[in-house]
Amino acid sequence: TYTMAVAALVRAPAPGTYTTPQMLSLSTATPGATIRYTNDGSPVSAVSTVYTGPIPLSTSTVVRAAGYRTGWTPSAEVTGT
Repeated sequence: TYTMAVAALVRAPAPGTYTTPQMLSLSTATPGATIRYTNDGSPVSAVSTVYTGPIPLSTSTVVRAAGYRTGWTPSAEVTGT
């Protein structure tokens, strides 16, 4: 038995310290995958907020995200501040 896994997420810009507000973009190479995220530091899950476009960040924020697709193993969770 083989189980497909959602490809790793790509984020831009990379986690770090910035002096101006940033727009965080998330993506995965897996067609049909849904990216879900949290921005309060809590673990991401299959019921977390659905990513629909860049996330505005203007203060220090812990964002966690993962990709999901029905019948597939979720991507590894990525965390950044």
